[in-house]
Amino acid sequence: MENPLDDEIILYTKIEDYEARLAFVGPMEVEIANLDKIVGKYELGKQESLWAHCGLNGCDRPHRFGYIIRMKDGCETNCGHDCGHREFGVNFEEVEAQYKRGEEVQARRRAAEDVLVQARPWLDELIRLLPAIRAAEGLMNDFSNDFRWRISFWGQLHKIAKAGGGVNLTVRDEDGKLVTEPIGRIHGCRVLIQRPIWNSDYIASQVVPWLESLSAANAIEIDEYTFKKSDGVQSILREAPQFIEDVTLFLNRNNFELFDKMCMRGICKPGSSGWGDAIRKWMGESQRAA
Repeated sequence: MENPLDDEIILYTKIEDYEARLAFVGPMEVEIANLDKIVGKYELGKQESLWAHCGLNGCDRPHRFGYIIRMKDGCETNCGHDCGHREFGVNFEEVEAQYKRGEEVQARRRAAEDVLVQARPWLDELIRLLPAIRAAEGLMNDFSNDFRWRISFWGQLHKIAKAGGGVNLTVRDEDGKLVTEPIGRIHGCRVLIQRPIWNSDYIASQVVPWLESLSAANAIEIDEYTFKKSDGVQSILREAPQFIEDVTLFLNRNNFELFDKMCMRGICKPGSSGWGDAIRKWMGESQRAA
């Protein structure tokens, strides 16, 4: 017998489950030449009372581990792992390995089917989010263009963002000791240090067309590219709403009032002239992000 293992081996943990198979007939006297395939495996409970009795050629020995074997006429019985090794020339470990491979194939097939089912909802949600993503990106690019050349302010802003957003002023108390005085918190500041690796152009030119092709497909190839791409889509769908929210919080009027206070209190220098005009402009622009 060249290959005694079926392509998809089923695992059973209870005797009654494999005995419910339509072709299962119980103990049998058969010639080894009539054995066809191992179609299942079972792993029973630790208590001996839960073990099965070998159904092959009157063996009848109780055992915890074994196989469901099929004859060439289609009838099935069970046999212990010792008899399986003797008659089929396979080890239980080999069957276990084949079972795991089969499980992996099934899992990948189910995952591919899930991708097909989710393609249209993913596409609809990305199309809904895309205008807001573009708007948020545009606002952050404009903010960067207006303020990043103010080196002291820009560097301090990122330093505060990395520390969680709290703004502290160092002052001397009544005894002349240096102490920190909280003066506010920059909201949404992680958008400065955790910008997503994707952008709206990538979504529009790469992700949307891919999802459109999946939506029109009846089946897809089960390959690493498909799973990697679908994981990327799910990451965008998780991260995009947070990115939009962070931009809205960051470009809020309260933040700009705090930025102005930071410079007025000496936490950072505003740079050359025009600071007041820039702040007033962005207090107005904050209404666009709201």
